[in-house]
Amino acid sequence: MSSALAEYAPLSVPSPPEDLLGEVRAVIALIHAHQRCLITSHQQPDGDALGASLALFHLLRELGKEAVVFNVDPPPFNFCFLDGADAVRNVLEDDERFDITFVLDCCVREQLGSNFPERAWGSHVVAIDHHTTVLEGADVALHDPDAAAVGELIYWLALELGVEVRGALAETIYCSLMADTGGFRYASTTPIALAMAGQLVANGVDVWNISRHIYEDNPVQRVEVLAKVLTTLVVSACGRIASVRISKKVMKTINGDPSMIDGFINYVRSIRGVEVAAQLIENSPKSYDVVFRSKGAVDVGAFARTFGGNGKKLAARCSMTGTYREVNAALIDGLDAFLTVPTP
Repeated sequence: MSSALAEYAPLSVPSPPEDLLGEVRAVIALIHAHQRCLITSHQQPDGDALGASLALFHLLRELGKEAVVFNVDPPPFNFCFLDGADAVRNVLEDDERFDITFVLDCCVREQLGSNFPERAWGSHVVAIDHHTTVLEGADVALHDPDAAAVGELIYWLALELGVEVRGALAETIYCSLMADTGGFRYASTTPIALAMAGQLVANGVDVWNISRHIYEDNPVQRVEVLAKVLTTLVVSACGRIASVRISKKVMKTINGDPSMIDGFINYVRSIRGVEVAAQLIENSPKSYDVVFRSKGAVDVGAFARTFGGNGKKLAARCSMTGTYREVNAALIDGLDAFLTVPTP
C-alpha cells in the first residue's frame, strides 16, 4: 500500500443492516456445516455476476472449503484478467456432487441456461441476489434489493466471518461493485458501496489496473461491430425512446460472444433527450432478445415483466416474437405509455 493510501486507512465500513444480519448468519451457518460448494450465476455473466462469484470462491477457499465456479457460458473477455476466471468451468463430471449450490445474481432458474445440469444442484440451495425478487425454491436467501451489487453482499459475509478482505477477494468484490454501478456513475451507487470501494482501495486494490482491463482493452473487432450496430439506430418521433438492432449475421462475426456487444446500449441511452434505450438481439427472423436501459423516467423492469421478462428499474430484459419492424414498433408504442415525466 502506498503511503498516500496508508494515511487514510483503515476506513469505516458499516456493519450489515440489522434486517440483513439474520440472513448473513444463516448463510454462514450453512457454510460452516458443509464442505463442497458450487457457485453459479445467470448465463452470459456480467461483471457483477462473475466478480461476485469469484469473490465467493476466494472467500470459501480462505475458509478451507472446496469450491467450484460453474456457468454455462464463459467469462466475458474483459473480465478474464480476474484471479480465478481461468478456473470457471462449463462442464461438470457425471459423478460430481455438492453440499451447497450458491446461485448469485439470478432470480429465475431459467436464467441459469437451458443446459444447466441437474447434478449442479446441491443438497442445499443458497440465493444471493439484489434483484427485486428472489430465486424460488432457495433454502436460504441473502437478498437485498437496495444493494448496489451482489459483491456488496459477499463483503458482508466476509466481514461477519472475520475474513480480511485483501488480494483477490478485494479485487473481485471491487470489480462487482464497479461493474454494476457503471464505474460508480449510476443511481445504484450508494454511500455503502462507496465506503466499501474506498476500503478496498485502501486495502490495496489497483483501480487503474481493473479499469484498464474492463473499459480500455477492446479488441479492434468489437469497435468495428459497434460501428455497424450504431448504423441501425432508430429514435422515436418524440425523441425519448431509441433502439439498435444486432443481427444474427453480426453476432456470427464475433462467434456469438455476448460480451463483445456488452455496453453498446449505453451509447444509445447517452443520446440527449432519450429516456429509454433498447437493444434488439436477433435469435431468428421472428425472435428477439431485448435489453433495456433507462435514465429513470421509465421503470423498464416493470415494462419487461409485461412481456415475461425481468429486471430492475433502470436495467431489464425480455424476449419478444415478431419481425424486426413489429417488435420495434411494439416496443416504442409500449414504452411511450410507460413514460412518467412530461416532455421538457
